[in-house]
Amino acid sequence: MLLTKKIFTGLILISTYICTGLATAQTSPTTNTSAEASAYPDGIIQFFNEPEGGGAGDGKLKCSLTFVSGTYSFKDGDNACKGQWDDVTRIKVIGIPSASTFTLYDDESCANRDDQAFIYALKSVKNPTTTDLSIPIKSMVPTLAGQLLPGTSLRMEKNLSNRDPRDLLGCVRIQRSAVPENK
Repeated sequence: MLLTKKIFTGLILISTYICTGLATAQTSPTTNTSAEASAYPDGIIQFFNEPEGGGAGDGKLKCSLTFVSGTYSFKDGDNACKGQWDDVTRIKVIGIPSASTFTLYDDESCANRDDQAFIYALKSVKNPTTTDLSIPIKSMVPTLAGQLLPGTSLRMEKNLSNRDPRDLLGCVRIQRSAVPENK
């Protein structure tokens, strides 16, 4: 009976994963492949532009990345977000692991220059972390380092805001947390 319940639960999770579109997201060549890692999925980060007429909702999905460690330029990188430079205004995370960080840069090469419009480093504090709606990048301006973004389990680790961040996302750097060792 217990085995049947586990199989049924597994089938529900798989069908939910497929039906929500997570299984079709763009992936990076460095996704986790070990058996231990499969118990701790990578998650996805999605990038949107503003909703039509500035209304509610996520906006138009521009691109998605599997949440694996790496640097992803939106101007000329070799990833699913190539060519979306300065066209993304909102982000959404789906199922990213706790203690993972991602940093949003105005600079298209993810340089840590103090003269760029913004650098926002965010850390997930819940496993898994999913945002219900996309988050406008401009809404990150008032969030101080150490505070949670309102309505999320994402903590601001660094907030450099020199100018309006509207339509300026050039690069994202992801640092996925380590998969726990099998004991």
